[in-house]
Amino acid sequence: MTNTEAKLIHGLIKKENRIKATEIVGFFNILHAQGKCNDKLIEDINAYVDILSILYKKNDGLPVYKIQKKANPIEPDAFAAFTKFHVEITELMKMYKEKMN
Repeated sequence: MTNTEAKLIHGLIKKENRIKATEIVGFFNILHAQGKCNDKLIEDINAYVDILSILYKKNDGLPVYKIQKKANPIEPDAFAAFTKFHVEITELMKMYKEKMN
């Protein structure tokens, strides 16, 4: 795997991002229950958390250089889509929170 992928994985599996993923799930499930977001978004969020879980299980506690020596368990296209979704869903949640205040 590339150094960039290894750095992304290392950052994504940090505790604060795992906590953020839990917050994202809860926040959007509340919105879904209120009819403010659709089923597809919830499915995408659940898939995001599943991928994050796989990355965590395979790389927890490893430094970047050891992660880089391993094969990325996610196909390159899916990994790119995953990282893009991470940024988008984080920004979407921030936007919703600002709109609610």
